[in-house]
Amino acid sequence: SFVDSGTFVKIRDDIKLTLLTKYLPNYPAEGDESLIDGLRGKVSWRPGHWQGYQGNDLVAVIDMGQSKPVKSVSLGTLQDTHAWIVFPKTVEFWTSDDGTNYKLAATLNTKVDIKDLTVQTQDFSAALNTKTRSIKVIAKQFGPLPDWHESKGQPSYIFADEIIIE
Repeated sequence: SFVDSGTFVKIRDDIKLTLLTKYLPNYPAEGDESLIDGLRGKVSWRPGHWQGYQGNDLVAVIDMGQSKPVKSVSLGTLQDTHAWIVFPKTVEFWTSDDGTNYKLAATLNTKVDIKDLTVQTQDFSAALNTKTRSIKVIAKQFGPLPDWHESKGQPSYIFADEIIIE
């Protein structure tokens, strides 16, 4: 008889994701929990696993239920400049012990220029080495496509696939 196999990925049950900005309906990945589902997107973005944001920054809050040690946090992103998908200008990580009052923990700038036409991924990673209950992730839009781009002035996209907390 034939052998079937499958891979199952369990979403962490010790964290809760709240999206403060909504992804585009055309680029939902697998839905609201996609940024914490453990599935990484490929450079070929058309099959899915990427959430797309346009016109708004990506703003997400991870609540761990109680204060826990956090070694690092990262956000996975994609750039395909020809397709209007551009790395965020900056990614900020904010921490909070009460889920209301946040303190800036790290700000990271993209390491790749928009003129680099190679389709590629970039993880914005920061060592936090702190104890916290909540982490707010803000990925700032690049903004309108530059004058040299064939679609100059059109709004760029952020494509994100995963927030990883260690």
